[in-house]
Amino acid sequence: MASSHSNASNVVGGQYRVGKKIGEGSFGVIFEGTDLLTHQRIAIKFEPRKSDAPQLRDEYRTYKVLSGITGIPQVYYFGQEGLHNILVIDLLGPSLEDLFDLCNRRFSVKTVAMVAKQMSIHERNLIYRDIKPDNFLIGRSSSKHSGLVHVVDFGMAKHYRDPRTKQHIPYRERKSLSGTARYMSINTHLGREQSRRDDLEALGHVFMYFLRGSLPWQGLKAATNKQKYEKIGEKKQSTPIKELCEGFPEEFGIYLNYVRKLGFEETPDYDFLRELFSKVLRDRGVVEDGVYDWLLLNESKQADSEASRDGQGQGAAAAAAGVAAGAAGAQSSGNAAVPTRTKARGAEATRLSTTEIRTEQGFAPLSEGHGIGPAGNSRAARLTPAQMGARQNSLPATMEERTRPAVPRRLDTEPTQKTPVKTHTYANYAIAMAPALRIAVVGAGSAGLAAAQQCRAVARAYGQAIDLVVFERRSSVGGLWQYESDPGPCDIHVPQHGTAGYATRPGRDPMCRSAMYEDLRTNITSVRAEVLAYLERFAHLQGLLPIIRFNTDVIHAQKTEQGWCITTRHLRSAQTTQTWEVDCIVAAQGRCNVPYVPVIPGLHHFRGRQMHSAWYRYPDDLHARRILIVGNNSSGADIARELCGECVFQSYARVDQPPPMDYDPRDPTSPAWCRNIQVVGPIDHVDVDGTLVMQSGEHLADIDLIVWATGFMYQVPFLKLTEAPLVAQDAHTRTAPDVQAASVLHNLDDWMLFYKADPSLCFLGLPNRIVPFPLTQLQARVAAHIWLQQMPPLPRVHAHLPVSDPQRWSIEASSEHAARTGPGPDVWGDFTMGAEAEAAYVAALQSLLPPSDDPAWAPLPASWHALRRQGKALRREHLGY
Repeated sequence: MASSHSNASNVVGGQYRVGKKIGEGSFGVIFEGTDLLTHQRIAIKFEPRKSDAPQLRDEYRTYKVLSGITGIPQVYYFGQEGLHNILVIDLLGPSLEDLFDLCNRRFSVKTVAMVAKQMSIHERNLIYRDIKPDNFLIGRSSSKHSGLVHVVDFGMAKHYRDPRTKQHIPYRERKSLSGTARYMSINTHLGREQSRRDDLEALGHVFMYFLRGSLPWQGLKAATNKQKYEKIGEKKQSTPIKELCEGFPEEFGIYLNYVRKLGFEETPDYDFLRELFSKVLRDRGVVEDGVYDWLLLNESKQADSEASRDGQGQGAAAAAAGVAAGAAGAQSSGNAAVPTRTKARGAEATRLSTTEIRTEQGFAPLSEGHGIGPAGNSRAARLTPAQMGARQNSLPATMEERTRPAVPRRLDTEPTQKTPVKTHTYANYAIAMAPALRIAVVGAGSAGLAAAQQCRAVARAYGQAIDLVVFERRSSVGGLWQYESDPGPCDIHVPQHGTAGYATRPGRDPMCRSAMYEDLRTNITSVRAEVLAYLERFAHLQGLLPIIRFNTDVIHAQKTEQGWCITTRHLRSAQTTQTWEVDCIVAAQGRCNVPYVPVIPGLHHFRGRQMHSAWYRYPDDLHARRILIVGNNSSGADIARELCGECVFQSYARVDQPPPMDYDPRDPTSPAWCRNIQVVGPIDHVDVDGTLVMQSGEHLADIDLIVWATGFMYQVPFLKLTEAPLVAQDAHTRTAPDVQAASVLHNLDDWMLFYKADPSLCFLGLPNRIVPFPLTQLQARVAAHIWLQQMPPLPRVHAHLPVSDPQRWSIEASSEHAARTGPGPDVWGDFTMGAEAEAAYVAALQSLLPPSDDPAWAPLPASWHALRRQGKALRREHLGY
């Protein structure tokens, strides 16, 4: 193809003469050309019409809709001639990568700051998705835009929002890799949908590449490209921003802190980011005179001519950058990045580039927008230092949400999508370079999501910085509410001697499962799927998904002098373990991970089948004739009700009391279906012939199946009893031998929230018989205030009283009372509250929080508590049970 167009007499588009070839790659060939009507020098790109991933048409449309924007080259013609698609576009000067080489692969702070202020990538609702130095070209020295940075190669660009409705694209995961691995964002490595934040992060990596001369993740070796990209991503995640930016102005670190923690849909504060680089120049007394490093080597024209003679000039650089569409030299490999070689500057240079098989066909008409554009192209005036200092704004603490969404702070109300934009100051974000409170949340169920949201909200309200990460073993949010249709076989482990047994799946981790059954309904009549959808929507609207490390197991956490050292392991790859240094840990992994089975003497003699309620899905799956259900709380009541057409016995721990959650089968006024269930007392032992002997003396023979609806053990698998902080306080704790769990917890504070010996560790959602979503969110809010030193530690309460007694949570004079009665229990086994105690607990915690103008944190109205007390009656009214 090269030879067929090398003749200078060839003309395309009726007026564009094809000149010498200046570059080629898998996309096609680029030639220098001349407009025969204006005698202007232009670039002409040829692409085979039968290309596997044709891009020139989309590239042409993109340039047309971006026409007139400073820093975007002008496109003159697109057409099909013979076997090729042809694009005619401005001929530009060298790329930043070429100039970087010319300057011995190091740019000065002045040059990087001036270049950074010119970057324009988000005009008119487009994201770029392949930020790299090759794709930014300087105008030719002979043109009126000789010093202007131009953006080229929009072959991978796409809308980040609908230009008409302004609806943002949805967040997705498991996306194929697209972009250049050296510069792409961490979220892109993790397979997450790209948005504006990802372009900005990639730009930050480019800036540090220019300043440092290389990046820490360059030069990594691996057997395959896929493994290499995984290594690059892991190295990016493990390299602290402070280390990456060490020795350079702090504004570059602030920039990366800010953009890495933007929310998926969040509008970046472009003026603030430009002002960072203006401040870099001002602080050094540097005038923005347009004199870049490469101009100091030679006069502008001389540099152009030298580069042209060496094959490093305008045309070759345009070829290396892929001046029209598709990365020059990129080899298509599905959606993955592939290493290529381009002959862009006479000598070979290895490039890690990408091309993507596009599924989007064309672009709709675009509307206004703005990005980090050329100086003077901003919609807002520059701020002086005095003006910036005069602004009073609250700091979005985690740097992940620069806006404050109008989303209710409580999980029991419906989120909305309105996002009013706030302005920001340099003073706000400079704190990002100061030590930030580092918080790790274990679990992304309802409690973990509440913790992440509240930590960010509280820090933002007080202008404090935090670094926040959430670890989740599953591949999506929801925790307990995730449904697993096939739980697999159930193995019951009950020791001959001891106090607790447990259930597992053979060969599978017992802690990563769902105890959900398909027909489960909550007290508000919502089905499981509706609750899960609510949590997914909450995580999305709150911008929490980007900070969650999915498929990640926290395998170890140990107290150190600096805080906590956490070790994690990725569950779906051969990735080695990773360590994290944090200050505080939120244990929000939930309670339904290790099923509990009581120790029954002689249980090994039982000849029927056994299963824990966590394995229950449908009644038809059981294939049993005579069934004993042990337990009469939520799961036991539900399963007994669904099986009432069979011969069902239900074992109550307290036969002298009615069931807490459902009708009493012994009550003649109960529904007929309920009276089919036969109530028995607790199991005393099992005879050698397999007969169950109850504590009442009753014998149950020929039982086919025992369903243990006996709840779950407490489990904190990442804490070791032989290590700090547990070694000193919990030496007497005993757990099951194979699974690090227990039926009781030790050494909690009076509020069942913090570890007594070290309040940098907190536990959410330990109380039961409560409304969990708002309660865990309140607990998280309290923990965040204490950790950020916005309220004192929690006071003592009447710890000698049971958790279910509302008087326990009376704060008034409780400190004096505690002095008389001594501390609360070291061992916690019963966290059962109930409606009245829950109301007192919530009111007490709310009274301790600092006042808030947010109506979401006003005291709960009496009507809410009234509905809470009527929960059982309302459920029966709506559901019939």
